[in-house]
Amino acid sequence: MLKNERFTDELLFDPEHLYAMLKERKSKMIFVNEFSDLLHDALPTKVILEHIRVFRTAYWHQFQVLTKRSHRLAALNNSVLAEFGSWPENLWLGVSVCSGAKIEMRRIEHLGATNAGLKWISFKPWVSDMNVPLRTISPNLRRLLRKNKIAWTVVGGESGPCADTNLMTLDDARCCTIAD
Repeated sequence: MLKNERFTDELLFDPEHLYAMLKERKSKMIFVNEFSDLLHDALPTKVILEHIRVFRTAYWHQFQVLTKRSHRLAALNNSVLAEFGSWPENLWLGVSVCSGAKIEMRRIEHLGATNAGLKWISFKPWVSDMNVPLRTISPNLRRLLRKNKIAWTVVGGESGPCADTNLMTLDDARCCTIAD
């Protein structure tokens, strides 16, 4: 896995850390991107595919991958299908959506275009404005999530002075719910 204690503009890949998952026999949920982005532009596809190879081999674990670099998903999807025939069932593939801007919301469509089995979205920080309901900002969000087969959403808040944060309303939560 990629490991970087503090951002230095340098990518550090520690294969020993990645392959340690194969030795860990107790089933775990592993968030791959704690301090990184597996789809960083500087990371070669062959390194990403090696991660996916390990994820496939360590089938008893669940791996959560989260990226802001959804522009790489189409090419990665093709590479995964060519190399393995399918995405590993134990890989949860997700994108971060950090605002209601069109460019951010397109990440959902990029994710939806992949053949990954479990797709998820992290809305963090929350995308709405307390004074404008999410239904107004993104009236088609629920349909967008369903259309792109998003199985899971995570909603995260912001900390700081109330004037600088986006608070979530109950109506926002209902709008973000995928089920009827």
